Amino acid sequence: MGRERGLSISFERVDNHWAGEKPAFKELTFRIVREEATRLAMLIAGEAHIADLPRELQKDALIKGMKIVSSSFPVDWMTVYLGGQYYLPGDPAFKPDVP
Repeated sequence: MGRERGLSISFERVDNHWAGEKPAFKELTFRIVREEATRLAMLIAGEAHIADLPRELQKDALIKGMKIVSSSFPVDWMTVYLGGQYYLPGDPAFKPDVP
Protein backbone atom coordinates (compact mmCIF):
# COMPACT_ATOMS: atom_id res chain seq x y z
CA MET A 1 0.00 0.00 0.00
CA GLY A 2 2.75 2.44 0.86
CA ARG A 3 5.58 3.53 3.06
CA GLU A 4 6.90 6.60 4.73
CA ARG A 5 10.64 6.18 5.08
CA GLY A 6 11.59 6.02 8.76
CA LEU A 7 7.96 6.17 9.88
CA SER A 8 5.84 3.29 8.59
CA ILE A 9 5.16 0.64 5.99
CA SER A 10 1.63 -0.45 5.09
CA PHE A 11 0.25 -3.53 3.37
CA GLU A 12 -3.16 -4.35 1.96
CA ARG A 13 -4.54 -7.90 1.68
CA VAL A 14 -4.83 -9.21 -1.87
CA ASP A 15 -7.75 -11.60 -1.77
CA ASN A 16 -6.93 -13.50 -4.97
CA HIS A 17 -3.15 -13.65 -4.44
CA TRP A 18 -3.06 -17.38 -3.68
CA ALA A 19 -5.35 -20.18 -2.59
CA GLY A 20 -5.63 -20.76 1.11
CA GLU A 21 -6.69 -18.96 4.22
CA LYS A 22 -6.70 -15.18 3.98
CA PRO A 23 -5.64 -12.93 6.87
CA ALA A 24 -8.55 -11.74 9.02
CA PHE A 25 -7.48 -8.11 8.54
CA LYS A 26 -7.64 -6.02 5.36
CA GLU A 27 -4.68 -3.76 6.15
CA LEU A 28 -1.48 -4.05 8.20
CA THR A 29 0.76 -1.12 9.14
CA PHE A 30 4.07 -1.26 10.96
CA ARG A 31 4.94 2.07 12.57
CA ILE A 32 8.33 3.07 13.92
CA VAL A 33 7.60 4.84 17.21
CA ARG A 34 10.73 5.31 19.27
CA GLU A 35 9.15 7.00 22.31
CA GLU A 36 7.77 4.44 24.73
CA ALA A 37 5.14 6.78 26.21
CA THR A 38 3.90 7.58 22.70
CA ARG A 39 3.44 3.85 21.98
CA LEU A 40 1.35 3.55 25.15
CA ALA A 41 -0.70 6.62 24.18
CA MET A 42 -1.33 5.12 20.73
CA LEU A 43 -2.61 1.90 22.32
CA ILE A 44 -4.92 3.76 24.68
CA ALA A 45 -6.25 5.97 21.86
CA GLY A 46 -6.86 2.96 19.60
CA GLU A 47 -4.26 4.15 17.07
CA ALA A 48 -2.30 0.91 17.56
CA HIS A 49 -3.35 -2.64 18.39
CA ILE A 50 0.03 -4.07 19.40
CA ALA A 51 3.07 -2.34 20.86
CA ASP A 52 6.26 -3.18 22.68
CA LEU A 53 6.23 -1.50 26.10
CA PRO A 54 8.86 -1.44 28.83
CA ARG A 55 7.91 -2.98 32.18
CA GLU A 56 7.56 0.48 33.73
CA LEU A 57 4.63 1.31 31.41
CA GLN A 58 2.96 -2.10 31.39
CA LYS A 59 1.08 -1.38 34.61
CA ASP A 60 -0.44 1.73 32.97
CA ALA A 61 -1.56 -0.40 30.02
CA LEU A 62 -3.20 -2.91 32.38
CA ILE A 63 -5.06 -0.12 34.20
CA LYS A 64 -6.45 1.01 30.83
CA GLY A 65 -7.75 -2.50 30.08
CA MET A 66 -4.94 -3.71 27.85
CA LYS A 67 -3.73 -7.29 27.90
CA ILE A 68 -0.04 -8.14 28.17
CA VAL A 69 1.29 -11.07 26.15
CA SER A 70 4.82 -12.12 27.00
CA SER A 71 7.14 -14.27 24.98
CA SER A 72 8.45 -17.48 26.48
CA PHE A 73 11.72 -16.87 24.63
CA PRO A 74 14.39 -14.39 25.69
CA VAL A 75 14.95 -11.70 23.05
CA ASP A 76 16.80 -8.45 22.76
CA TRP A 77 14.94 -7.18 19.67
CA MET A 78 12.11 -8.08 17.35
CA THR A 79 12.65 -8.69 13.65
CA VAL A 80 9.89 -8.84 11.07
CA TYR A 81 10.69 -10.47 7.74
CA LEU A 82 8.50 -9.42 4.86
CA GLY A 83 8.68 -11.12 1.52
CA GLY A 84 8.85 -9.26 -1.73
CA GLN A 85 11.10 -8.16 -4.49
CA TYR A 86 13.53 -5.35 -3.92
CA TYR A 87 14.97 -3.28 -6.76
CA LEU A 88 17.38 -0.37 -6.66
CA PRO A 89 16.84 2.89 -8.53
CA GLY A 90 18.21 2.47 -12.03
CA ASP A 91 17.04 -1.16 -12.29
CA PRO A 92 14.46 -1.44 -15.13
CA ALA A 93 12.08 -3.27 -12.75
CA PHE A 94 12.26 -0.50 -10.11
CA LYS A 95 8.91 1.25 -9.56
CA PRO A 96 9.18 4.10 -7.02
CA ASP A 97 5.40 4.11 -6.41
CA VAL A 98 5.36 0.43 -5.33
CA PRO A 99 6.33 -0.23 -1.69
